[in-house]
Amino acid sequence: MKNYERMTKKELIEELREKEKPDMTQFKHFMEKIEILNTQLAQRPHELELANSELEAFNSTVSHDLRTPLTTIHMYTEALLKHRGGDLDDQCETYLKSILGQTEYMNELINRQMNFSQAAFKEIKKEKVDLGSIAERIAANLKLSPSGSLGKSHRQCLEVYGEERISRDQIRYDGT
Repeated sequence: MKNYERMTKKELIEELREKEKPDMTQFKHFMEKIEILNTQLAQRPHELELANSELEAFNSTVSHDLRTPLTTIHMYTEALLKHRGGDLDDQCETYLKSILGQTEYMNELINRQMNFSQAAFKEIKKEKVDLGSIAERIAANLKLSPSGSLGKSHRQCLEVYGEERISRDQIRYDGT
């Protein structure tokens, strides 16, 4: 360890200058690391675009695969009601109408899922959204199902700023 108290002013200045000189080996090493990181960063947008494209294709395939049996269930249920509706008791007819309503609702959910997955590519329009009203409509839909006993509804004013379509869909995906 150097004794700075015994050094002359000139020696102290020279010592400081030596410490301030950059180590070129270390500098080159840092520059190489920065270059590698910049290259990796430049690749990220392409990787993200590829991942988004794959997710969109997957979403489209799943939506189609869900819609096909759903359409079949809907058609057979309509046929039963049309051709045998008069022969059925009230409870059976209610069940078939509930199946029709729920297949339509599921089809709507599939459409919304498709729209929601494409929301990243659209500009969001912010407006006042009444979440209480949206929740009431969802609760009313649940009450229509055969097992849908929800009890008493308490409406509160729950307003936020956002896009109503996205808010409504998020409540449905998280709450039903």
